[in-house]
Amino acid sequence: MHIIKSSPAENPLITENFYPVHYQDSYKTEFKCERSINVDDLVYAFFDASPRWIEKLFILRNTVVKMFGLKVSELNDSKRQRELFRVEKGNGLGLFKVIDKSDNEVMIGEDDKHLDFRILFHLTQSGNGNYVFTLTTPVRFNNSFGRFYFTVIKPFHQFIVPAMMNSIVTRVINDKI
Repeated sequence: MHIIKSSPAENPLITENFYPVHYQDSYKTEFKCERSINVDDLVYAFFDASPRWIEKLFILRNTVVKMFGLKVSELNDSKRQRELFRVEKGNGLGLFKVIDKSDNEVMIGEDDKHLDFRILFHLTQSGNGNYVFTLTTPVRFNNSFGRFYFTVIKPFHQFIVPAMMNSIVTRVINDKI
């Protein structure tokens, strides 16, 4: 599977729900799936598909940012919480809340005192079981600490997003959602 960085497209879910945007990137991949899928499948796989090294980075992130009073994920029974989670506007799991949803897009994210972020899952079918999956991440800085924080995590972000997309698609293709 080939994941490429792409130019973020103009998107109503972002412009209507998240303005102003101070940083935004987008990654895209095309894949074949033998069964019919929808964008919700990608979101469920997102919560189930973290590679171990990303989970460890997230634990480290939570340990560090907790000292600064930033939001952290406190999932004591994440498997059970994930089983109860539904991709519906207003629902949330961990740090991620479903902000908005359309037929082929789901926007999740969170607002914090230093920055606000969104993750937009976009899925289109290009025929014959081929799908195009685009993941867009807009970020809004709320203060200078938010800019500093993002400067520190941005190099990790650029590795994490493609790795997560690979895990998500692999999980969806193998019907493990």
